[in-house]
Formats: sequence, C-alpha cells, structure tokens
Amino acid sequence: MSVFFVISTSEIVDQQRYDEYTRLARPIVERHGGEYLIQSDKLIASKDWQTKKIVIIKFASKEQLDQCFQSEEYREIIPLREGSIVSRFVMVES
Repeated sequence: MSVFFVISTSEIVDQQRYDEYTRLARPIVERHGGEYLIQSDKLIASKDWQTKKIVIIKFASKEQLDQCFQSEEYREIIPLREGSIVSRFVMVES
C-alpha cells in the first residue's frame, strides 16, 4: 500500500530559508524512500482554497514516511520550514 504526502503551501514568508529547507529536505526524503511526484506553483485552486504551491511525495508505506519525518536529520531542519512557510499537509493511503 502506497502513502502519498501532500503539502499545500499558502504563503512563503522567507524565500531564502525555504530554499535552504527544500535543498536539505529532498535528499533526506529520498534516502528514506520518498519519491517526489509533483512540485508545482502552476495551479488553479477553488476560491476558498488559498494555495501557492503543491508538493506530492510518494512513500511505499506509512512506516517509511514516519521514519523519514521522525528521523534526527529531518528534525534538525524543521526550524527552517517552520519560519519560512505557511502550509498544511495531508497523508493519503492507497
């Protein structure tokens, strides 16, 4: 069963910090088996959904996703994400 991690970013508060976060996050995600399926700011959202960017990452299992985002190396970069964007996420199992 695959798991999809969908991130909707509604605001980028600090582009430089966000760029640093994404530069560091991608190899961590990929080392844990995550596959970036979509990263785009070219979207049309409904009137009540304020989003500027969507990222979809596929993992083979929820356990793999949990290992990634609970890893020490990922936890070290969380402060870069927390101060740089306003976002929401959802995990979808198939």
